[in-house]
Amino acid sequence: MNAACRHACGDVVPAADRPVPGACTEEEAAGPAEEGALTEAAPLAVEPQAHAHGDFPLGDAEFERLLALESGDDPEMETRELTKGVTVSKKKIEGTAIYLGKASGVVNAPASVIMRLLWDFEVRRKWDSYFVEQVVLEQHTGAQEYVYFTGKTPPLVSKRDFVQARALRVTPARDLFYSAYVSMEHPAMPPRKGFIRGHVFFSGFVVRKVSETECRVSMITHTDFKGMIPAWVINQMVSIVAVSWVENLRKAAAKFTPLLEHDWPRFPSA
Repeated sequence: MNAACRHACGDVVPAADRPVPGACTEEEAAGPAEEGALTEAAPLAVEPQAHAHGDFPLGDAEFERLLALESGDDPEMETRELTKGVTVSKKKIEGTAIYLGKASGVVNAPASVIMRLLWDFEVRRKWDSYFVEQVVLEQHTGAQEYVYFTGKTPPLVSKRDFVQARALRVTPARDLFYSAYVSMEHPAMPPRKGFIRGHVFFSGFVVRKVSETECRVSMITHTDFKGMIPAWVINQMVSIVAVSWVENLRKAAAKFTPLLEHDWPRFPSA
């Protein structure tokens, strides 16, 4: 997001609130953070809860929807081929001005490796620079859990955070890995000072085996970053970010595949 766009969005730090050279920042003036507050210097320490949130919100219907969106058969999807073999699609969703977006491309790595790059927090934080903090709030059953993460934003744009339910499924043949995400509130992570909480209507990844060394990855996202960012800016960002995201995943696959080719014990419980 460029400076002109940030100004148009109005989602910037007011001039009066910007640090003055030689002066202390608001954080420094306030002194040490309150106990439990999030800082970029130290990871979050949240003990995962067990079955504290009742019924899990992601089931068969949500995964069927995810695969339907991945299939490309939806006539309402507007699709175009971008550079570097990445296909981007978008669809207007009733009730919101924010489009559902999809990006897909072939990656040279086994499907199991790619899903671990996407799902495993310990691995993902090593290659995906968007994520600042990631923590599991509650382990439900199998590969179902409630998670919290903060996302990196451009200078002068307010920080975003998200609380989500996420679930992972794997076919017995291990030729299809797919995960779904939706925003939820959770008592372990109430709204935090200094962050705007984004809302994920519905998102997910589908990783489909093409060969032993290749797979097709589809990322589906329908997210409102809230704050003062207009819907038209969010809709344009989907196409702009799609190519770089797939390229970063390809680079991560080339780097980490030799280390992750062994079977991941988490998958059998999915």
